[in-house]
Amino acid sequence: MNLKTSLIVLAGAAVTATAQTQTDLSAAYEAAARADAADRASLLQSGNDFAPEAFGRIQFRYQATFIDDDAADDDVAIGFQNRRMRMGLKGDIADGVSYYIQGDFGGSDGVFDLKDAYADFEVGENGVLRVGQFKPFLVKEQYISSGRQLAVDRSAANSAFNVDRVQGIEYMWESDAFRVAAGFNDGANTDNTSYTSAAEADWAVYARAEFKFGGTWAATRQFTSWRGSEFTNVLGAGIHYQSGGETIGTVDTDLLLATVDYQIAANGWNAYVAGLYSSADPSMGDDVDLFGVVAQGGLFLSDQFEIFGRYDGVFGDDEDFAEDTFSVATVGFNYYMTPRSHAVKFTVDGQYAFDAINGSPVMPSNGLAFISSGEDGQFALRAQMTINF
Repeated sequence: MNLKTSLIVLAGAAVTATAQTQTDLSAAYEAAARADAADRASLLQSGNDFAPEAFGRIQFRYQATFIDDDAADDDVAIGFQNRRMRMGLKGDIADGVSYYIQGDFGGSDGVFDLKDAYADFEVGENGVLRVGQFKPFLVKEQYISSGRQLAVDRSAANSAFNVDRVQGIEYMWESDAFRVAAGFNDGANTDNTSYTSAAEADWAVYARAEFKFGGTWAATRQFTSWRGSEFTNVLGAGIHYQSGGETIGTVDTDLLLATVDYQIAANGWNAYVAGLYSSADPSMGDDVDLFGVVAQGGLFLSDQFEIFGRYDGVFGDDEDFAEDTFSVATVGFNYYMTPRSHAVKFTVDGQYAFDAINGSPVMPSNGLAFISSGEDGQFALRAQMTINF
């Protein structure tokens, strides 16, 4: 065999070997892809202990707000509102480790907004460490789900005092009669913010404790109390403090917030009262102090029909606000399509604001159904369908 013939033979062998290698690699990649797909399919099967669970909430409402304002061309605003369109996933990652992710397409623009994204780690038998973005266990009315409120939405007082969602860590410990939580975070209303954001404080800490005189902790996760429920009453108190202005981009303001509340869940009726206080201390200017109160109750007239009433108010200093008081009375009813279930609920309520909202401690809000006006006596009528799935 001459040199030319030898080179041709060697080249042919190399091509054959390369083709075989590529075939083997392709088969290997294909097998890996099939295995990965099989793993994902297995993960999604309900029989898997760590399968994710999808959930969501729809709150669709019709609102009519009436004002008596000589400066306005019209005195009524009416229409439908997609208040909440929540979707999320939750589940276990491993033994003792779970996750919760939730976002919202509702509101005025339909743009997706991340609400919660956190992981829970079991610590011992009764403790849980939460890490991520979440609602802190602080203001009770805010902490209870929007799908388990009595009225169409939370109170005006809650809007003035709650810290909404934070980014940080929280530890909660619970026994049969006592529950306590404490956390460290970036400050009030810091969801979806970067560490350089002006919305963040330098640091914030909070703590809350609850004592249960009787009943079950599960009964306190909603304001409604079904007929036949065990009598439960819980006294709670919380405090939050944050400081800013000592790191890049933060605002030089300190904030103190405190709350005390008492909740009753009984055989077909419920009650809740809360007192709230906040003090903002800016680097320039005087402190701004606010006091708030919420008192509400509900009563089932049948297994599916519940009536309720609520009074709430926010009170400031007339040196800080043109209107130092904003108070609201609310009455309405709930109809539960299935007894003892929040799966589908129809709510109708009427709200009367005794005071002008402009210049008051409460901001105008489509969620509250109170719009900008300098006159007393604003009235809002709301009808809402809630679906929890």
